[in-house]
Amino acid sequence: MIRNILLIDDDPEELDIFTEALHGIRPDINCLYSHGAEAAINLLRHNHPDMIFIDINMPKINGFECLLKIKQIPEAQSIDVFLYSNYIDETLCKEAIVKGAKDCIKKPISISLLRKMLERILKVAND
Repeated sequence: MIRNILLIDDDPEELDIFTEALHGIRPDINCLYSHGAEAAINLLRHNHPDMIFIDINMPKINGFECLLKIKQIPEAQSIDVFLYSNYIDETLCKEAIVKGAKDCIKKPISISLLRKMLERILKVAND
């Protein structure tokens, strides 16, 4: 059962959007937030979310680099990680999966579309 999700993004407004969509499906899920990859790596030393969503386009350490760093943390290796960004094409998605991502999600234009995407992901994770 999914209880905690970590969102890694350099835009704090994404947390509000993501949380609203998530709580529209399952209000009992806690959404943790890290402002960038460095903060996420530190957070993962003490917290073990059930799922992680990473924005690709972040300064300093981008989403791909963040994914590789997360996969080096022994306790985080089994966590499903999704790259979550405004621009994802098939080539980027294939690269992300080779590097250890479960899948890629393009940030939708509305909260209702994000809710539908998250609903599918959570259903698969709970099956």
